[in-house]
Amino acid sequence: MGIFEDDSEPSFEGWLAERLEGLAPGIRSEAERWTRVLRDDGPRSLPRREGTVWLYLNRVRPALLEWSNRYDHLREVTRDDVLTYVKTLHGRQRHDQLVALRSLFSWAKRNGLIFRNPTSRIKVGQYEYAVLQPLVPDQVDRSVAVATTPGALLAVSLLVDVVRRIPLLALAMALFGSTAVVVGTPSSVHESLAVSYQGQFLSYLAVDLVLGFIVATCAWRASIVAVAVSVALQLLVIGVFAHGDGLAVNEVIALLALAASCMAGLLSRERREHAVALRTQEVAEAVTAERLEIAREPHDMVAHSIGIIAIQAGVGSRVIQTQPAEAREALRAIEVTSRETLSGLRRTLVSLRQADRGATASNQSPLAPSPGLADVEQLTAATAGAGYASTCAAVGSRVLCQPTSTCPPTASCRRR
Repeated sequence: MGIFEDDSEPSFEGWLAERLEGLAPGIRSEAERWTRVLRDDGPRSLPRREGTVWLYLNRVRPALLEWSNRYDHLREVTRDDVLTYVKTLHGRQRHDQLVALRSLFSWAKRNGLIFRNPTSRIKVGQYEYAVLQPLVPDQVDRSVAVATTPGALLAVSLLVDVVRRIPLLALAMALFGSTAVVVGTPSSVHESLAVSYQGQFLSYLAVDLVLGFIVATCAWRASIVAVAVSVALQLLVIGVFAHGDGLAVNEVIALLALAASCMAGLLSRERREHAVALRTQEVAEAVTAERLEIAREPHDMVAHSIGIIAIQAGVGSRVIQTQPAEAREALRAIEVTSRETLSGLRRTLVSLRQADRGATASNQSPLAPSPGLADVEQLTAATAGAGYASTCAAVGSRVLCQPTSTCPPTASCRRR
């Protein structure tokens, strides 16, 4: 019955008929044969995907339409015609259309449809991006006009006060102002492709500067979000408002500018963090050196006090039977010296550690300055009480002492 038979026209046929409409009959027939060979294959070619066939036919169609106004067949097209046509093209557009035309005329030459390939010895060359072309004075003036519009100047003036206080708000203002400059620029300024990124998207450099500041000063999470939003918005605006071959060029330049600003921000952040680490290390080393200096004081204090206690204990043990009064004085000197030593040790240890915030005032040791030159007389008096007197004199920051004999004429003292 044929109910399940697909009798609809393939979409490729309808599209091919639409693309070939308007061509001269002879050129139309030759272009159709070439297109079908690309799609289905031929004696010396492999089948191509429909997407590739679609691209090739769309690229040669403008040239075929122009030549259809003068010629009926491809064999009438000369090398001068091809050169004249490609002179109006540049960049990727010239490259793609010339590659497609070479494919068409090479196929026609192999099949005997033309006598000579008009595209032979025409170099495809590299992409001639518009950004690499020099600008004439008029184009420079128009680029400056785009960069100095009231919207751009307003955005820069507002950013000066906001960027240090609220960087994320400054970035939002820069994105809004730069996008407004691009959208609000008259279309006549964008007609020339040679202007390209130099003027059309120059306002986004302010966004890149703010973004670098955010990467250098803000937290990592905020920096990542800011970079993602800026990249997405810039690529979207460039994709909508870029013209022709300037699309790829502008996107590459925008990404390079963003990468440069982010790298500058990262370097600034690393230098600041390194400086903070160095300062922290210097402070820690200074604290350690100070603690070591303080630790020497308990050593000298304990050594001196233990010496006095040992002397007084020896005196007391020898005279306790014969001279009880002198033994009591020795024990009293031991008590006073030990109490002073314990008090000094407690003050030193409290200075080496943080005091317990929960401790009451009664549990904390009384604080007092470390002994200095003013306490030399007290030190010599304590030594004299042990039987070893000396005279001391301060010379600059040093103290010079000489022992004097004040030992009482006792048997124990004489033995000492």
